[in-house]
Amino acid sequence: MVSSAPSGYSGNAVYLAASCVNYQYFTQTYYIFWRQDFTALSNSNWNYYSGPFGYSTLPSGSYTNNSEQDVNSVTEFDWAQRADGTMAAVVRPQYVVQTGSGYSTVPFQYGCAAVNFTLTGGWGSLVATVNDMDGTSGSPPDEFEGPNGCTYEPTSNTGIVIVRHLLGSSGNSNNAQNQFYSLLDTGVLP
Repeated sequence: MVSSAPSGYSGNAVYLAASCVNYQYFTQTYYIFWRQDFTALSNSNWNYYSGPFGYSTLPSGSYTNNSEQDVNSVTEFDWAQRADGTMAAVVRPQYVVQTGSGYSTVPFQYGCAAVNFTLTGGWGSLVATVNDMDGTSGSPPDEFEGPNGCTYEPTSNTGIVIVRHLLGSSGNSNNAQNQFYSLLDTGVLP
């Protein structure tokens, strides 16, 4: 995102959200970095700005717990600046199943949460939750694992867009021939 430079600097800056993953590669937290040099945006010269913002700091009501599992990860973070200059973020809370040999590669996703957001403070109050869980496990179309992610663009009238991840008749999410994706506009304007 390009926005005003941090206090004490003039002009604009580029902001980057980076996720921090654990040794099993699921997202624990996000950090914000910034830089003013817009040329050759290499891996160097990024300055820490704020964070961490993780699943444990999401506002109350950010997800509906439909099982006995609890959220232990957050992913698919996306932010947008509204016309009035404030920001909203869309994030996907999830539960990654822990097995004897580590963590499952297929997390259970709890839809997406839209929250107010600031670069310095992270998640703010909850604006909306969206979910697309109209399937049932074992009877196609199977959406038991939830939506694949969400995004939001304030200049579009689609509202939050959900990426639907449907499993084919085999119910095997690891089989690429049986996976289907589509976009669903919700009309929810956070």
